[in-house]
Amino acid sequence: MINPVDMFFQGGGFQLVILPLGLVAMLFALIIPLAIGFAKWRLPASTALLGPVGVVALGMVGTLMGMQMAHQAIGYAPPEMQETMWAQGASVALYTTLLAVMLAIPAAVIACFAGAVPAVIAVGPEPRVDVRGLLSAAGGAVGSFIVAVIAVVAVVGVNEIPGIGLVLPIGLAICLVVTLLTVVACGRIASDDQLHQGRVAGSRFFVALCGALALILLAEFFRTTAQSSAAGMMAQLSPELQSLLVSQGMRTASSVGWFGWLLALVPMTAGTCGALHWVKRIDGRVGIGAVIALVSVVLMVVMIYASRAASVHQVTGLW
Repeated sequence: MINPVDMFFQGGGFQLVILPLGLVAMLFALIIPLAIGFAKWRLPASTALLGPVGVVALGMVGTLMGMQMAHQAIGYAPPEMQETMWAQGASVALYTTLLAVMLAIPAAVIACFAGAVPAVIAVGPEPRVDVRGLLSAAGGAVGSFIVAVIAVVAVVGVNEIPGIGLVLPIGLAICLVVTLLTVVACGRIASDDQLHQGRVAGSRFFVALCGALALILLAEFFRTTAQSSAAGMMAQLSPELQSLLVSQGMRTASSVGWFGWLLALVPMTAGTCGALHWVKRIDGRVGIGAVIALVSVVLMVVMIYASRAASVHQVTGLW
């Protein structure tokens, strides 16, 4: 497991930019959905995800800077300094991405919470309990969790589950929180106002997507740490043990990835089931928000995959 203190101090001065931006992204993730829900800002709630996207993008820029530092060490540094400078560049490349993803996780959870509050309180005129939506969301959550557990056992294996480490309790805790928020967000609806019914349906999708995004980011964070840790330890081992370590590290990374992505289906299924009855009420603005949200998630995942590939390449260059 990578030490968070090392992640900050060995990641170079670029961490001083990523950290405040991550805190600002958390603040925006809280303010924007609340303002849209209560103050009726004419913006899609998914604009709150632009903050985490910016943080992850900045982490990718740091990764590119670290790669540049490492390659400059080969071209310009004295031979006795090349390995040290390469290690510094590899640290910047790895830790900037990890810090960015680590900050994006709470931002997604905060956005999930901030979207759920107005979805329950500011539902429009003549609010009532949406029994059908509530039962559908709860049933979808329970059913998808059972399917996720069966899939994890089938894909990862019972013997490999303890090896995924901290992601097991942290992932289950986040899954529980965001799923409860999603189910609660499906509890009330306006009686006859179709405009507000469509807005609430869009809010339910948003809450579910933010919860799923938090679990996806958690999976990619631990997957990156597992791969990079295995790669970084290879220089300390004999050649016959290196292949064993790579195999074990990749297996752990794969298990963590499957675990997080399968858990992400739980809040997403709950929100989809809870909003499905009102999907015909969704207007064009909510549709635009859905597109922004999906593009944001895809961009973050692509940037994390690219940064991880570059970071692991830099770390393996040390041996």
